[in-house]
Amino acid sequence: MRFIPIAALACCQISLSGCASVAAVAAAHPAAIAAVVEILPIAAVMGGIGLVGLAGIAGEQTESHAPGTLGAWLKERQTTSESGASGAMAAQREVSVTAALQAQRAIARARIALRDRLAARVETLDAGTRDTLSEIDAAIATLPAAEPRVAKQAGDRIQLVADKLAVPAQVPQVRSFGPVYLFPFLPFQTLTVRGNFPAQYPEGEVPKLTVNGRVFKAYTYDAQSLGFSLPADSLVQAAQGVAWSRAELEIPWEAPRFDTFARQGFGNFVVIGMLPNSPGRVTIDHQVEITRSEEVARTSEALTLNADAGESEQTACLTLTPAELAAGWKLKAGSVAPVFAAQSGGALKDHGKLSEDERSACWRVELNSAERLVWRLTAVLRRDVRESRTESETLDLAWGGSRVFNFPAGAWKVRYAKFEGAEGVFGETDLSSPLFRVEGNARSVKVSAYPF
Repeated sequence: MRFIPIAALACCQISLSGCASVAAVAAAHPAAIAAVVEILPIAAVMGGIGLVGLAGIAGEQTESHAPGTLGAWLKERQTTSESGASGAMAAQREVSVTAALQAQRAIARARIALRDRLAARVETLDAGTRDTLSEIDAAIATLPAAEPRVAKQAGDRIQLVADKLAVPAQVPQVRSFGPVYLFPFLPFQTLTVRGNFPAQYPEGEVPKLTVNGRVFKAYTYDAQSLGFSLPADSLVQAAQGVAWSRAELEIPWEAPRFDTFARQGFGNFVVIGMLPNSPGRVTIDHQVEITRSEEVARTSEALTLNADAGESEQTACLTLTPAELAAGWKLKAGSVAPVFAAQSGGALKDHGKLSEDERSACWRVELNSAERLVWRLTAVLRRDVRESRTESETLDLAWGGSRVFNFPAGAWKVRYAKFEGAEGVFGETDLSSPLFRVEGNARSVKVSAYPF
């Protein structure tokens, strides 16, 4: 039976075509785009290769440009976005990783779309181009933000910028955004890349993916997609957190021999995130309304009956004050009774209760001789008090799993402890993370783990 969920996740992988992110490319050779960059875990990259070696979405840049030119401006922003990708990977901030890859794709596309203006000074560019650069700058400036929703908004904004850049149709264009997330417990991983590709390839040539020094040929391909099957042992795995890697993509195509594409030096590749075994643990705190009863004793003031003064009978009432009524107190039915503190001779005749409701109760007594009586009325006051308390439920999520709780809006809080130990707190719908979602409505809240 354990093969059923594995098969289901495998099917999800086949359909996850919108996850990979790489830059659009031009070739340095008329026959193909070279693929030489190996897939590396982030620890190794940060230790020895540096930021460009880690992120390098735009690939090697073969031209140098004078300060103040468009080419230099794009190169500076590329370095900034590569640094942002490195920091986000090290901090396990998946949303920022995605946004940084989108930024690098936008910059790479800009270098191709604006290739005839790379040597021009930025201030001499037309207003439309300067607006595009301002949008790229604004999005990159927000990438260091640790708040996932801010990073996602920045990534979405720069994605729109990239999509508006007119890259020539003959250039292979990878459109799927990264990273692609794969599962450690599947023996083979299916990687699908979407984009615009040649409708056919020279005889014996097909797209290839270089992973950790191993080359895999596309097992399925057409003008819109490329499919690769990767064995699990070709990918880097980590005990905790996402193990980040990259794979270089080689797309055979006939590039114009004398076009400036040959001088751009870009290479397509896909960023891969190998997931840990579990997405983590969820605790949901929710408010529960309960009702409890309170009781207190209530005694009237002292009452005196003087038969010597001709007062042989007395009727007294115990009545709740306005403050007691406002606080919710009521007389407990049947709790009113007299207490005779002192009686001086004579015969006492207790006529008993004359009336009673939630607000007051009256009692009548009589002396049969000329004597004196001191007495009081006692009762029990009762009220119902509504109060809320917090209850918690904790569950371990599985990849592809979800859970719905019937708690109304404003009455719950979700605490998500990620696989590497960081904890996030959610009090409303949050769809910014590519791996964990919280969806609330007026009556319930749903938590779910990738794939959704």
